[in-house]
Amino acid sequence: MSLKIAKVVTTVIMVTSIAIWICWDIVVAALGLFPATESQILLAFGTVNFVFPAALGALLGHLFWPVEGEIKYQLVRVLSLAVYISVVLSLNIMHVFPEMIPIIPLVLHIPVGHLLWPQQREKVA
Repeated sequence: MSLKIAKVVTTVIMVTSIAIWICWDIVVAALGLFPATESQILLAFGTVNFVFPAALGALLGHLFWPVEGEIKYQLVRVLSLAVYISVVLSLNIMHVFPEMIPIIPLVLHIPVGHLLWPQQREKVA
């Protein structure tokens, strides 16, 4: 499989997934089943589970805050991320984190995604 085909297939899968998710949310809202919309479910889950918005924040840092130049210390970063994830999951299981607005752990973990799970900016020719 060529790189060009792989990029097209990946793009189609992402766009289709997002479109299906949005359409389903519209259907549920149109039927008046607001507690069953994705936004309500994600808000409720993220409020009591610190890990979910934290992981989403790390993913956002990874996806939208790329590293310029060569990524150094890759093994150290991966091991640090694994230890960090283990600690956060353990603390979440022990209910150490209080219920909070999910935006707080989301924003706080954007740098985690950037620093411990870096993505190198693709050079445009």
